[in-house]
Amino acid sequence: MKRLLLVLLVLSIAAFAFGQAKATVVFYTPTWGDAQIKAIVDKWAPEHPNVKIDLVKGPSVWADHVAKSQLWMSTKYSGVDAEYQDDVFSLDMSAYGVAEDLWPYMSQAQKDDMTDIQLQYKKTWGGMYRVSWWQGMSYTYYNKKLFKDAGLAVPTTWDQFLSTAVKMTKSTAGNGEIDQFGYVATGEEGAFAHSWWEFLYQAGGDEQKVAPGGVVDPKARQAFDFMKTVFAKAAPKDQPAIQYNQSRAYMLEGKVAMQRDWADTGNMAIQANKLDEVGVMNFPAGPAGPYGIAHGWGVLINKYGDNFKKNKQAVIDFVLFMMRPDVHEITASAELPAFKSTYADAAFMAKLYKTNPMSQVAGGWWKWRRTRQFPPRHGAEYMNGQGKLAIQGVFGGTVSTDQTLINMQNLIDSLKD
Repeated sequence: MKRLLLVLLVLSIAAFAFGQAKATVVFYTPTWGDAQIKAIVDKWAPEHPNVKIDLVKGPSVWADHVAKSQLWMSTKYSGVDAEYQDDVFSLDMSAYGVAEDLWPYMSQAQKDDMTDIQLQYKKTWGGMYRVSWWQGMSYTYYNKKLFKDAGLAVPTTWDQFLSTAVKMTKSTAGNGEIDQFGYVATGEEGAFAHSWWEFLYQAGGDEQKVAPGGVVDPKARQAFDFMKTVFAKAAPKDQPAIQYNQSRAYMLEGKVAMQRDWADTGNMAIQANKLDEVGVMNFPAGPAGPYGIAHGWGVLINKYGDNFKKNKQAVIDFVLFMMRPDVHEITASAELPAFKSTYADAAFMAKLYKTNPMSQVAGGWWKWRRTRQFPPRHGAEYMNGQGKLAIQGVFGGTVSTDQTLINMQNLIDSLKD
């Protein structure tokens, strides 16, 4: 009898264990999100032993990530359940009906913890399709040493910006060969679109209406002509070929006075022990004020994922786990926190100040940052297309400002569903 009871007990335990078999969540991230997700999984695993996280490591090149993301969303790929994506593909995947709206699953406390810029994304997208790992923005950096040596102040108007950039463009060796520049950005097509949009924002223009009906907006013309002048008079001649790493090296090596970038330059200045040489200004400033771009990366749910369909709650729990303040601190270190509770953590912010120079200027700057207005389903085409046209208009020498803007408007109109 005892042996029978023991057998029944073992069988019941086995049945229970079988009933509690692990759920699986397949998570995709390009290489640049790899370190953070591993740290998150290490925190998740002990608390959720019955939910296994399988990591799919993606490419390290942006173009390859774009190609993979576009293929997956257009084919409703089922091999991943959650993805690390930026606002381009968060919007595109929601438009394709692939991304799950997370808003209905969030508690009121989680909703209340979101910063204004995160709520702006919800308004722009028509839903909250991504839990942000961090929120970022664009910056204009300046080399403090070059400014000090030249006896120049940080510019606060467009005229000052141009005159300062021109003065800083010179031959330091005295041989007539220009080896120090006033301004540099990134010449890659998608990246150059951001330079254009920021000049346009400062002129008070609308990126969707640069030449509506073939009629060029005067604000867009003003912005583009000014941008052409800056690049012609103050940037390296090979600007269209300059990539992010090269533009950052220009700043850190003291070869450029001002540079447009994301937080990477500031973080590299910390690593190179050159923070005292690199400053950040809330500029350029045009008629509409010192506008820049808000951007960020986060995690979305692929509603066609095999495991999401089988274990929906497990996937939702894992994604919303990233909204927990102590978990968000892992990802917020990449740039800036996206949740109010993290800013309220004095100890964390004090630590962040030492490792992330951008955190020191973020507080009052969000009012000057706009979310990008991508046409749904066509974010990458829109960004790369406008960047290519802007490069042609600035450096091509054969396309006028007005024709460039008309070409941009034709592109914008063609991508509207």
